[in-house]
Amino acid sequence: MRIKYKDIKVKKVYLLLACSIILVSAGCGYNMGPIANPQIKSIALAPIKNDSVMPNVSEYMRSAIAEAFQIDGAYKVRSVYDADCILYGKVLSTKVTSVDVRSATDGVIFQTRQFNMSIEFQYTVVIPGQADALVATTTITGDAQFMSPVDQFVARQNGIKQAAWNAANQVVWGCTESW
Repeated sequence: MRIKYKDIKVKKVYLLLACSIILVSAGCGYNMGPIANPQIKSIALAPIKNDSVMPNVSEYMRSAIAEAFQIDGAYKVRSVYDADCILYGKVLSTKVTSVDVRSATDGVIFQTRQFNMSIEFQYTVVIPGQADALVATTTITGDAQFMSPVDQFVARQNGIKQAAWNAANQVVWGCTESW
């Protein structure tokens, strides 16, 4: 039996039509973009309090949170007077612990080479003029591991920045996706 060219052409048209219907119907209902609260477009960062013993942690946290919001793109970071909501936060504590302790073969000399920095951060998000908080008071912990080169102070500052960045990403997630 010989297949006619016309039959193949009609089958291709039907196949193309069926595929296009499947593709169009499969895309229905999906939305690309952030899943943040649609009523909130901007956020302000109030000054962050520092209840820890390490200096400048609140400044690192505030800049890391602002940068994380800008990278996420769900909310614009604005001034306190122009924003739809305000984030209040405080650094509760910072903790440095050793991760890797090495010793000589006789067990006498101890050398710590790797440390873990933890920042415990508490935050809440409120809409000005409303009694209830948009995001209830939440406590998160940002962690980072860092190596100790010759300069301990610089290594610790880098560990604080890395832990602040980890905590800031958790804050942004908590503000944009958990409402």
